[in-house]
Amino acid sequence: ALKVLLEIVENFTEAERASVWQYSSERKALLLHASIGYSEEEEKITVIPIENTIEGWVFRNNQLFSARMLLQYEHLRHMSTGRNVYTIPIRIGHRVWGVLNVEDIAFRKYNTYTERILSIIFDLASSALEKAAEWEALLKKEDIHPATGIPMYSQFYRYLEQEIPAIHAQKGTLSMVIVELVNYEELLKTFNQADINNLIVEIASELRELSGNAAHIFHYKENNQLALVYPNMDHDGVSLFCLSTLEKINTGEWKIDHRSVDLEVIVGFSSMVSETKMVGDLQEEAEKLLEMQKV
Repeated sequence: ALKVLLEIVENFTEAERASVWQYSSERKALLLHASIGYSEEEEKITVIPIENTIEGWVFRNNQLFSARMLLQYEHLRHMSTGRNVYTIPIRIGHRVWGVLNVEDIAFRKYNTYTERILSIIFDLASSALEKAAEWEALLKKEDIHPATGIPMYSQFYRYLEQEIPAIHAQKGTLSMVIVELVNYEELLKTFNQADINNLIVEIASELRELSGNAAHIFHYKENNQLALVYPNMDHDGVSLFCLSTLEKINTGEWKIDHRSVDLEVIVGFSSMVSETKMVGDLQEEAEKLLEMQKV
């Protein structure tokens, strides 16, 4: 989400170098989270203290900084390192999460209009950033499959527990999909578990691409199952997504250890309705549809 946000900043302001910094309460400092405009050879600062720095001042005071302020405030001049053209607080909910630092920009773009554009971009992005921060916090609980790097079923359940009340409050929608690899056991007779784990990762990548990176992917209850949580996707939309999934995977060209294999998946799905109160409500409908295909 932050990389996309930096690209938006780049497109609207023609910023040549920009970076996003997240506050770490453990280190009492701002840590580099994402950046644009650097070559791989260039060394980048990755930690900035919150004391005696422009970035720290912006974070602590929840206030935008512009280079023109150096003409007015001596204490800011003492902090300046020459890398701050604009530095803007990034707010998530009611707290300051970190800062955006624009370090290089075309001279003609250095004006109050650009300041307003930057402020508007981050105000509009606040809710998306909040979701991204929640997702990141969820992953930090470390319930991740060690071989695939995909969050486990417990993460899926915890995530939906958080999302369902929020979706109701926003009068939004959400869908879930279970994707089951039917010939999983058959493949295990020919290939080892590491090969199959790599295949699961490839399938997950394909599903992520099909969703336009909008769906969150988890392992489900069985080793041959993946689950997707698809925010802002209604029943009709998820139906079409499932049809695309079946076509893409069941007719696609797949290889394990350089050998061609045929895959067969089935899917079950469900979408939130006004009566959806619990995670189990969504699961029951999706699992029922999945089981019907096994009869």
